[in-house]
Amino acid sequence: MQAISYLSPFRYAMDGFNAVIREGGGFAEVLPSSGILLAVGALLFALAVRRFKVA
Repeated sequence: MQAISYLSPFRYAMDGFNAVIREGGGFAEVLPSSGILLAVGALLFALAVRRFKVA
């Protein structure tokens, strides 16, 4: 299950939350997780725009 979790954006959100809450991390520790979440969001947004059809 841990190997499969790398395919889910929730994994990276939780990694970011844990870096801040448990480890007291700052911006630098959250940046990799945030970058992955932004990339997934941009990809899904691009797919949605491409599939959107105006009547």
